[in-house]
Amino acid sequence: MRVQSLDNKASCYHSNMRLNNKPQNFHPSFKSLISQKQINEIIKNTKNPQNIRKYLDSIESYNAFIRGLDRISFNQITDQLYQKYGIETDLKGNKVIAGANALVCNIFQKLGLIKPPALYMRSFPNSQQFSRTYAVTSVHKQMTDFDIAMKERYPLRSVVYNSNIDWDKLQLMAISEKEAGHSSTGHFLHVFLHEFFHNVHADNLYKRFGSEARGSDVFAYLQRKYSKQANIELVKKETGRYGSTNPAETFADEMSERIADSLNPRTLLPDKNPFAFMEFEGRIDFNQMIDDIWQGKKRKY
Repeated sequence: MRVQSLDNKASCYHSNMRLNNKPQNFHPSFKSLISQKQINEIIKNTKNPQNIRKYLDSIESYNAFIRGLDRISFNQITDQLYQKYGIETDLKGNKVIAGANALVCNIFQKLGLIKPPALYMRSFPNSQQFSRTYAVTSVHKQMTDFDIAMKERYPLRSVVYNSNIDWDKLQLMAISEKEAGHSSTGHFLHVFLHEFFHNVHADNLYKRFGSEARGSDVFAYLQRKYSKQANIELVKKETGRYGSTNPAETFADEMSERIADSLNPRTLLPDKNPFAFMEFEGRIDFNQMIDDIWQGKKRKY
C-alpha cells in the first residue's frame, strides 16, 4: 500500500530459514502517544462528524498499544508470532511493526482467516514508484518490478514493510489519509489489515483456480486499473481514492474498513462478525462487485 499513491506487487519463492530479529537501535517511548491537544485538533478538523467516534476509539486503542510496547520486548513479540502462528519475521527491531502485526494476527485468528507466512522490514528504493509505499504483499509467482528493484525475492503471501516510513506517526497518518479521501478507514491498523487481506485474497484465488500460478494470473488481472469511470466513482465513494486504483485494492480496503469498524477499542478484537449480512448493507452493485473480485471473476470492471 502506498502513501496516497499506487500499490505494487511482489513475487516470491518459499524459504524455510529462521530469520534474524535482532533489534537495531529501536527505543519505543511515549513520544508516539496522541496528546489531548492533538485529539482536540482532530475533532475540530474532521470533515465528517460521523468519523469522530471512530477516530477517538482508534486513538484510545493506539495509545494503549504504544504504552503496552514499553512493557514487552521486541523478541517476545516476534517469538509469539513464530510459536503461535508459525510466522517467520525479519523486522529489524521495529516494535511498532511487530506489535501491530501481532494484533492483526490475533484478529485474523479469531475470524478464522489465513495469515502471512513471513513478515519483513526493508528499505524501499528512493524512486517515484516505491519511495512512498508503506508495504508490499507478495502475491505473484513471476518476477515483478518490486523484486527487481529490491534485488530480493520473498516467500509467497509474505508482507514487506518500508523502513523509510515514520511508523511512530502511524495513527496520525491513518487519520490524515482518511480525511484526504485516500483510504477507507482512519484506524491505526489500517495498513496491516489491508496487506493481510491481499494475503487472504491471493490464497483464496490460488485454491479456487487450482494452483498458485493460475491464481497469481487472476490476481494480476484484478490489479489492472478500472476501465469504467462509473466503477471508479462508485469505489471512491464507498472506500476512497486508493481503493479505486484497481479491483484488488478495492477488496483489501473494503475488508479493512469492515474489520476496523467491528473492533472493540479495548480488546482490539471483533465484537461482531464483520462479514455478516454484507449483501444486505450498502449498495447492491458495490456488494456484487466485491463478491466478483473475491471470486476472481474476469469481467470488465
